[in-house]
Amino acid sequence: MKKENFIPLLPFLSSILAWLSYPPADISFLAWVSYVPLFFYIAEISKASGFFSRRFIFITKPGLKALGPVYLGGVLFFLLGLGWLRHVSWAGLFVLPLALSAYWVIFALSGYLIMRYFSLFYAAFLMPACWVFLEYLRSFVLTGFPWLFAGHTQYLWIPLIQISDITGVYGISFIILFVNVVIFVLIKERLRISFKIIGLIAITAAIFTGALVYGMSRLNGLTFKDGPIIGIVQGNIEQTLKVDPSNVEDIYTKHFDLTLELLKPQPGPDLVVWAETMFPFIIGLDEENMQGLKETAALCGVPMLIGALTVNESQVEGREYDVYNSAYYLDSSGELLNRYDKSHLVPISEYIPFKDTAVFKKIIRAVIRALSELKEVYGMSAGANFEPFLLKVKREDSKTADYKYGVLICYESIFPELARESVSRGADFIINVSNDGWFKNSSELEQILAISAFRAVENKTTFVRATNTGISAIIQPSGRIDILKNKDGKAKEIEGIWAKQLVLAEQKGTFYTRWGDYFPYLCLLMAVVIIILKYLKIIDPVRNV
Repeated sequence: MKKENFIPLLPFLSSILAWLSYPPADISFLAWVSYVPLFFYIAEISKASGFFSRRFIFITKPGLKALGPVYLGGVLFFLLGLGWLRHVSWAGLFVLPLALSAYWVIFALSGYLIMRYFSLFYAAFLMPACWVFLEYLRSFVLTGFPWLFAGHTQYLWIPLIQISDITGVYGISFIILFVNVVIFVLIKERLRISFKIIGLIAITAAIFTGALVYGMSRLNGLTFKDGPIIGIVQGNIEQTLKVDPSNVEDIYTKHFDLTLELLKPQPGPDLVVWAETMFPFIIGLDEENMQGLKETAALCGVPMLIGALTVNESQVEGREYDVYNSAYYLDSSGELLNRYDKSHLVPISEYIPFKDTAVFKKIIRAVIRALSELKEVYGMSAGANFEPFLLKVKREDSKTADYKYGVLICYESIFPELARESVSRGADFIINVSNDGWFKNSSELEQILAISAFRAVENKTTFVRATNTGISAIIQPSGRIDILKNKDGKAKEIEGIWAKQLVLAEQKGTFYTRWGDYFPYLCLLMAVVIIILKYLKIIDPVRNV
């Protein structure tokens, strides 16, 4: 194959290599080289005659100087990585990759300018900085979707990811992209040794070694204490069965019986958790449902955290309802202690944009009424209670140990600021309740587990995932993952119960807990400083290609 015919394929090669570095393939070492082909392609398009030339912007023969392959490479990456979306929405499977691939194009545009006007030495810093800041934008633009970040590929490399308690996952992404750029530079320079090449190699070694040394030191310095015994009930209810109103009694009975079985061994759990919406009766529509919820905890005789839908009646233009995806916390006597309402809603499926505007209200209401058993409901409402719940545990010596825990529901675990908020308010551990039945036996289950591991490491807090059909797990503050499995070693789409004593970090919070996502802004500042120094001719960038 001629070079000019092969070069447009480079973004696609990057997308495939990058995809393989994520779960479920988990070939994580590929992340360290996967973006090298993309960098070579960007180097080629930087030869374009002008920034706004037709051949640069559009796919034209031979396609060498086009942004089209970059965009399509991004589409391929997100199609492969988000293939699990087909279980909930074929439209979403295509629309979301088409939107997210714009970030690849923005990165390529940035890379075009960097390689055109800066030396490769400075490109090694500017391009990872650009990538990290774009990941950060992706975490909140249009409600955010912080999924498939480069750093997520390394969730099993425990010593390396410890630096996340300073930088968040963005620090890992920066190191990965920096290594990719340096490899690109070495190949492009044909391993020719120069002062700047030696400098880049030395800086790479220093960053990489520094991260590993910090990680091992952090792991050795962690001290732990015994926490409460958490019981998880995983009912394994298929989503098609769960949404059928005729099955609610069977679903409830199954979870209740599994709970009684969980409580037989002694000492029993200090807290039993039912996953997201696993109490199948809607709280608020009927007083009996709320009473049934209380009686469940009372009959079991143990504090419980139970996921359920909540409907609060309001008087807005007649009889309408605010719907909440909730987690109820009840004590052993059935008294309601607290309730958490999901605060970060899923766009379209939970949060409906413009639902309160005059133009859309009638249309949206009609569609929701046609599709929902709650005929007066359209959309969901977000909660605002972030205070941790207090769990009092009686020990054998009759003393009481107090623990605080935060609650996240479903995909809230992918947003680091929510976990930070809980820990900063005093949470000793976090419980994430999730349904996951929507996604069946797909890669979504492994991917969200990998992302959740960073919530534990970032805040040095124990992270509990209690799911319906997915992967129920306990993630230690170090990031090590213990998974609920059946006797055959299967973790997905299984029915099971699990009681395990948590191991908690002695010291609450980290640098990241206190300061949050400062690192992307530090990357942006570094880029601005380099650009200013170039403009002032303090540094002397040269055209590379």
